[in-house]
Amino acid sequence: INQEDTIQNLVDLIKKFSKCKGNIQEKIDTINYMGEYRVNRDILKTTLAGKKMTTWSRSKNKEIKEAAKRVLNEWKTQIKGVNKSSGSSGKSTRSGSTQSQNKSLSEKGAEEKGLVHPDSVVPDDSKPNSNSSEDENEGKDDETKSPEDEEDYDEFILNNETEDKVRNGIRKGLEKLLCKSNENPKKCKALSIKIENSVVLRLGTHLKEYTNKCRSIIANLQRSDEFRSKIINGIFTPDDLAAMNPRDFLEDSLKKKRAKKETRIIDSKRSDYILANSKIKEGMYTCEKCKSKKTTFYEQQTRSADEPMTTFVQCLMCSHNMKF
Repeated sequence: INQEDTIQNLVDLIKKFSKCKGNIQEKIDTINYMGEYRVNRDILKTTLAGKKMTTWSRSKNKEIKEAAKRVLNEWKTQIKGVNKSSGSSGKSTRSGSTQSQNKSLSEKGAEEKGLVHPDSVVPDDSKPNSNSSEDENEGKDDETKSPEDEEDYDEFILNNETEDKVRNGIRKGLEKLLCKSNENPKKCKALSIKIENSVVLRLGTHLKEYTNKCRSIIANLQRSDEFRSKIINGIFTPDDLAAMNPRDFLEDSLKKKRAKKETRIIDSKRSDYILANSKIKEGMYTCEKCKSKKTTFYEQQTRSADEPMTTFVQCLMCSHNMKF
């Protein structure tokens, strides 16, 4: 069977599985039929069979779970065998994209042979330059180990799937907003999962606090480009976001405005606020201590109603108090 027929047959079997519904035996037979096909990374990536099989391996039904795990192990063995055969000699006669893919992977060495999941691999046809310097080789090694690798993102996303509708809704909302400041959708999806996972680990047992925290993060992502860039650039890590106070999400300019407003409110409650913030002008009375005319006064009824009001005078220069 050629590669195109294998792809078509696997797609048909996946559709058949979804139509089985409550028929457990038919589902198990479908998984076993899928396991009879020889696969490679290209086939698994095209059909998404690896993802489906991983999902089925987490099924609550024990028989479906065991059958799916067995098929996954067989596929992993097949792919590892392809890598070893392509790296040991050039006698392999596979055609098309499978040949070029195995060749490129064999040249990357032992580091690429340890890939965990077959359907999370993105083919890389680039070859290392034999005349390159040690610094360039080190740079390439760093790139393969970097979390920017598409394979790492696929594997991380696959291992963090959830069937919880609330969690999935929050993840999609975070991903959509993060994509406004980043053109790599897989990075945004992985980052949204990390943020949501961190909030769950910290507040997952308290549903109200969990939802409030997620709403706060989403609201600030919608409002602030600066907040989005801080998350994408790693200034705010997912663990930081889960632990931070909502006030810490604000932009620096808003933080300064709020601080000024709070200071002004606190100062306004001081008894001498008017004196401290009013412009000094000459008043009606002269200070009997320093002879300055820069005074302020107020009148208050302190005696019986038929008596005149008492005038209280304060000097703005020496703070001397008088009353008449």
